[in-house]
Amino acid sequence: MMFRAVLHSDLSRRELECLRDLFDGEYFREHGPWDPDAPYGYAPADVHVVVSSDGRLLGHVGFQLRGIAVGVCDVVVAGTGGVLVRKESRGIGLGAALMRRAQAAMRSFDVPGKPKAEFGYLGCRPEVVPFYQATGWRRIDVVECHVSMGEKRVSKGEGNAFGKGPGNAGKDPGSAGKDPANAGKDPADAGDGPVSIVVSEGAPVLICAASRDVGEWPAGPVDLRGKPW
Repeated sequence: MMFRAVLHSDLSRRELECLRDLFDGEYFREHGPWDPDAPYGYAPADVHVVVSSDGRLLGHVGFQLRGIAVGVCDVVVAGTGGVLVRKESRGIGLGAALMRRAQAAMRSFDVPGKPKAEFGYLGCRPEVVPFYQATGWRRIDVVECHVSMGEKRVSKGEGNAFGKGPGNAGKDPGSAGKDPANAGKDPADAGDGPVSIVVSEGAPVLICAASRDVGEWPAGPVDLRGKPW
């Protein structure tokens, strides 16, 4: 087995095709083709952590670096998604190994033009919370808001949904995470215009340590300033 962390911008054409084959094998019938720049409506990854064997991609975890608002604080997170292992490769610990590699990449990987992650951040279905907790993630109780999955444009400079901190939006999937939905764009490509904001409370949200310990997570509601991962 070979594990690798790679910048999205450094993916070769073949690597993109391998990722498309992985995701289409799981989601194509229900959600259509995978788009690396708008994966099922989630924000796309800056960094892909993959595992392969004999030239075949077996699993993936992605994360995107983004500044979000937590209460009155600005926090840089590695928004994590795209957690997927091929069906025939499940049950042998690849998912857990990928998550550990992804956490290590959050702490050490340099993404040009972006700050270091302070915490990993993800949302998931209730039934997979134990998986993430077993791989070093801690569940937190927060009210979270994010740009609607179907939105293609984001408003700028209008403040957060909770009225604190600067505005703006960002972007970035998973089998052990959230279910895929429609497509969208990231802030670099977004135009000006109104957006729909989704507010949720009680849905599973988990964090892990990156450059800061999870005990330093600030109090208050969370504004993702963009689409979820």
